[in-house]
Amino acid sequence: MRFIFVDAISCLRKNRYIRGSKSVSFEEGFISRPYAKNGFLPRTLLMESIAQMASWLVIYSTDFSFQPVIATVKQIELSADVRVGSVIDIECSVTNWSEDGAVMDCTGSVEGRTVIKVCHSAMFFMPLEQLQDIDEARADFAQLARKADIS
Repeated sequence: MRFIFVDAISCLRKNRYIRGSKSVSFEEGFISRPYAKNGFLPRTLLMESIAQMASWLVIYSTDFSFQPVIATVKQIELSADVRVGSVIDIECSVTNWSEDGAVMDCTGSVEGRTVIKVCHSAMFFMPLEQLQDIDEARADFAQLARKADIS
């Protein structure tokens, strides 16, 4: 079973930048967890949404050959909880790219207000075929990026 926490990719610049969105469903706001705060997206899923957006940039930029695995994150700032029904705008910018990995800074915002900031996320690349079916990845990307500005 796969869980996809990105709903759309709106802009992608190969090896440099990606922007997209994630809509918070009602169900996501009522997942049982320790210290539950009903009506809000669990912060772990917010971080997963950021990681998945960054992954799509790497997957596309490497022509579906590699997927990133996060090795370190210098800093994560969570400044607000995200209510069900909200749309999170996610942006990831590459600060360093090599054949073995990348470093990115990412943000998530709701209605123009930053709710998460991920600074200096270092990742190494693993062959995509070891982690998921390449044809499924291509189909998922085609659906997510169907209205995207890609270059």
